[in-house]
Amino acid sequence: MKFCTTFKVGEDEYQARLTARACVELEKTLGENPLNVFTSLTGNELPSLNTLLTILKYSLTGLNHSLTMNDVYNLYDKYCDNGGNIASLIEFILDVLKVSGFIPQEPTKEKN
Repeated sequence: MKFCTTFKVGEDEYQARLTARACVELEKTLGENPLNVFTSLTGNELPSLNTLLTILKYSLTGLNHSLTMNDVYNLYDKYCDNGGNIASLIEFILDVLKVSGFIPQEPTKEKN
């Protein structure tokens, strides 16, 4: 099982995971559990960019990155400049939720 996941922006890499403390703060900010952001969607709805970037901020600050929300906006702009998009950000956020214990991870196969 993975402990964290990596958010790659150009040549920079940021370790991401929602720690218990970061998750509680995120829930206070969102007004709900972050998993509800995805389970409450219907049809072709997507979470708002504000919500996704808020989850991103808390997943990065949970491992002691001292990023402000303005830093996260700039990081996302750079991410898009380097080929990222909202769909790949959603995939990343779902991976964060997996490594943070919200979604079961598939067991890793051991190599012989």
